[in-house]
Amino acid sequence: MEQIIEAIIPVVGIGVLYVLYIGAKYIRERTENERLKAALSVVEKSIYSAVCGLTNQADSLRDENGKLSAENAKYLKHEAIRRAISRASAMINERRKQHW
Repeated sequence: MEQIIEAIIPVVGIGVLYVLYIGAKYIRERTENERLKAALSVVEKSIYSAVCGLTNQADSLRDENGKLSAENAKYLKHEAIRRAISRASAMINERRKQHW
């Protein structure tokens, strides 16, 4: 699953992460299934923290005109996906340990 996500999202861009975040938040607020709420909460937090962390990193990669090179932008896209997947996996594993 991780390989599929890593292959698809860089093609369509960071906007997909934002759409996933909004979708997870929307569904979580409207569902009554507690397990689904917990899972979607993990998705939201991991996407949000990954993107926020990259904002700071992007600032350090900008040139003197405040622009990102194509190479740096591509790197940030891949890094956002990697971080979001890594954080979501860690959070899910931690919740599994708590419930078992």
